Amino acid sequence: MTNIQNLPLLSLSITIPNNGDFLDSFIFTDVDDVTPLDISGIDFTCQVRASSSSSGVRLNASTANGLLVIIGTTQLGFSVPAAQLPSPGGYVFDIVATADGLRRVVAQATLIITQGVTAIQ
Repeated sequence: MTNIQNLPLLSLSITIPNNGDFLDSFIFTDVDDVTPLDISGIDFTCQVRASSSSSGVRLNASTANGLLVIIGTTQLGFSVPAAQLPSPGGYVFDIVATADGLRRVVAQATLIITQGVTAIQ
């Protein structure tokens, strides 16, 4: 058994520039808001869209495709190269966890991608 039933629903607001890789990460904690939860054995999937009702997916990230990664056993991180980021603008996403025959939304987020200043060749 995994900790899928113990994962809280996170509310995130993230701003990143488009000229760097998206490498943010976070830790799910137990109800005490201190103790990290082991997320081993849980698959995570995320779709970035312009709005929740938009049919166009701007970014598909998952532990299966390596754009979401489990760091150690307690940290979930994005590992998205800058070249795969959507163009600057405002977006939304959620993160769905799957394990033990269950599927749960464990994060809801806004994502703002700003225009970077330094051009990388």
